[in-house]
Amino acid sequence: MMNEDHGGQGGRRGRNASRSNRAKSKLESLVALREKGSRRAEEYQLKEEEAIFDVVDDLEYTALVAERRNKYGDFVVEDGGAGYVDIGEEDDWNVDYYKEEREREEREERE
Repeated sequence: MMNEDHGGQGGRRGRNASRSNRAKSKLESLVALREKGSRRAEEYQLKEEEAIFDVVDDLEYTALVAERRNKYGDFVVEDGGAGYVDIGEEDDWNVDYYKEEREREEREERE
């Protein structure tokens, strides 16, 4: 029994020793950078990521939208008469598409 308990503690010591060695190694690398007159931030290199979107000009975008329209067409099977449409373009959430319609309805209500 005594060996089993002692063995368990030895395992813990092994894990702590490993952690301690990693910490010492990191500290040594920081000291070496400081002696060199450098900083860790200067040594850091960013990994270049793949682009998440394509940059296209107006002509390419027009062709892309036309391709989407031809490929997918009117994919809405039945919208219950709600008038949902997808014309193959991205939605611009900063544009108020219904502003003119609301203004017209407000004018009609006032009249």
